[in-house]
Amino acid sequence: MPARAAKPSRFSAVFSLGVRVLIAAAITFLGSRYGRAQCTLMGPPPSNAGTEFLLCFERNSDIARFDQSIEYCEIDIATLDAPLTTITITSRRYPTLHQVFVLGPRDTVTWRISDIWPDLWINSADTIDDRVVKVTATSPIICYGQNRKEATADGFLALPVSSCGTEYRIMSYGNSDFSNAGGLMMPSQFAVAAFLPNTTVTITPAAPTATGHPAGAPFTVTLDAGQCIQVQTDGTIVGQDLTGSIVSATEPVAVFGSNARTEIPTSFVHFFSGISGTSRDMLLEQLPPIGVWGKNFVLAPLQIDATTTIRAEGDLMRALALKDNTVITVNGNPWVTLNANGFADSLFHNPLVVSATSPILLGEYAHTSSTGGTDNGDPFMAIVPPLDESFNDYTFFASNDPVYTVQKVIVATDADAMSSIRFDNITLPASFFTSLPVSVGGKTYAILELSVAPGAHRLYTNQSTNAFTILSYGLGSVTSYGYTAGALMKPLRALFIHAQPTIASRKNRIVGDPIQLHNILNEQVYLDEADFIPDDPSDARFDIHVAEQLDPISGFLEIGQSSALHLMCNAQLARPVSGRIKIYSHTFNWHDLEPAEQPWTFYPNVNPNGSQAAVSGDGQQTSPTMSSQLNFRNYPNPFGLATTISFSMPESADVSLTLVDELGRVVRNIATGEFTAGAYNIRLDRHDLPNGFYHCELRSQKLGILEKIAIVATE
Repeated sequence: MPARAAKPSRFSAVFSLGVRVLIAAAITFLGSRYGRAQCTLMGPPPSNAGTEFLLCFERNSDIARFDQSIEYCEIDIATLDAPLTTITITSRRYPTLHQVFVLGPRDTVTWRISDIWPDLWINSADTIDDRVVKVTATSPIICYGQNRKEATADGFLALPVSSCGTEYRIMSYGNSDFSNAGGLMMPSQFAVAAFLPNTTVTITPAAPTATGHPAGAPFTVTLDAGQCIQVQTDGTIVGQDLTGSIVSATEPVAVFGSNARTEIPTSFVHFFSGISGTSRDMLLEQLPPIGVWGKNFVLAPLQIDATTTIRAEGDLMRALALKDNTVITVNGNPWVTLNANGFADSLFHNPLVVSATSPILLGEYAHTSSTGGTDNGDPFMAIVPPLDESFNDYTFFASNDPVYTVQKVIVATDADAMSSIRFDNITLPASFFTSLPVSVGGKTYAILELSVAPGAHRLYTNQSTNAFTILSYGLGSVTSYGYTAGALMKPLRALFIHAQPTIASRKNRIVGDPIQLHNILNEQVYLDEADFIPDDPSDARFDIHVAEQLDPISGFLEIGQSSALHLMCNAQLARPVSGRIKIYSHTFNWHDLEPAEQPWTFYPNVNPNGSQAAVSGDGQQTSPTMSSQLNFRNYPNPFGLATTISFSMPESADVSLTLVDELGRVVRNIATGEFTAGAYNIRLDRHDLPNGFYHCELRSQKLGILEKIAIVATE
């Protein structure tokens, strides 16, 4: 392991690597990093090129469209510079599916698999499925997928296991109105596929699922290698949207955001915009893990014909936030502020520069056909690559399907690289590009939409510093596809912070909730140091400091591994103390990662015995009362828009849930009724509830209980 210069101490109780890191390096070198060699999880820096892929062809419209002769699932593959590459395509669903290709350098192959294996569309909901296609190669390849039925299709960039992770947020779109589509179910959906056996996946849906999982209530499944689960909304409820759902896994997984078939924007918007008729299309994209989300993006509305016409209604962009208080600007002007897992939509008609104060996932959605058939295009969903994931060498595919009469690629680059970009060995003139009105980090950017012929193409520069992003799309009569056509996928951040709902006292010190750290990368992460920065410098007198709970020998987090540390205070608090946690880390090859950062507040509260206790994270306290037996708690806390109240009933009994303010006044009747034995999750929406401290009271006359938990409402 190379030597590393020591960083200056940022806090009195920092992560001290020292000998620990050297021991960790020895452990890593002697075998811990080779324990996963079966799946090639450790390797070169992540990109969209790799040697192992899992593809999910999610439900597309109804199970059988009108003309089944043009239905297919397609895999497009390109090799890089290896002299010879053997590619194998298999599926757990069909053990006899075993297709092998041997390709030379810079070679391509396209295989339509559903001509032979017609049952690879995933039509199940909320259950474990084995309709997953696995692609492996003896040297790195680039892989794409196409999901095609009559008048409904989309494509996606497949990500190798080396670019997948353990923490995701879902981007999708709301349910279409099935009553206007012959009663066909068209749900919002997503899929999760496992590379390794015994992969535990925790899913927190943003909307109720088809089988009854409530919004905001986590549920867990365990997948074997090559298995998946497709989560869907109830297709009979118009507008339900799984965007913002949370997926966490113990091992790297492939995650796909989708909608079986929908109009964009909704039919409600169409009605008021005067568009006659509603045309729909499937949405599908493989999603990047949160560790490679970005803050700056360039996107352009689609050109729907050869004369570069922009649809009068524009196209739609959707931004999804990872953290609270994410401020997003468009062309330098304020657009929206989002909380964690919140999203916002906007139609746009001109090229845009989108910037955010925290990482976001940005999607570009093609607009529904304006005429219902005489113009090109229909909805697709494509993830817009962030500028900090720019790369300098892409191979992508334009479809060979004659239905796509317009096929283009959008190239976004900084002005310095314009004159060096080559398309199939021809240098693109800088005059082809259109400059954008806003600079990013002192750089100006330009954009180009280039028409392309069917087949494989290469966009590249000979200078590694001249990088750019690309997005590919194809349009036909009431059908389309669009996808990120490549991205560097380098890890920008590795640690994700979770809060756990407990507090405790140790050695006369007040201990805040555990700050749970989760490694979201597909490689080991070494922890450097942690810091708590109070908003008010005078709060340093409270002597809040870090006490680590890490393995004292290793000093790193494995793939998907979690650990925890605490913030502690040596004094009782008379008022809340707010600040930010910052945790620094690096990868095995000393790539410094963006710090994990989280707003954090200690809230004073009163224990049952009347003594003061510091409460942080979700504001709860532990006591040996029935509240622990009932598992009575809420998360998140403090909360902005909504929080979920959870409890378990040991037997059937009457229950009354009320929200009480600091003066003891009931401000919200949350739920009342007879609850049978079992676990419950009830969503409490903020609405007009003012900022402040509240108690949620759970009463049951039959059980003779009155239990309280502290809840904090804040911005």
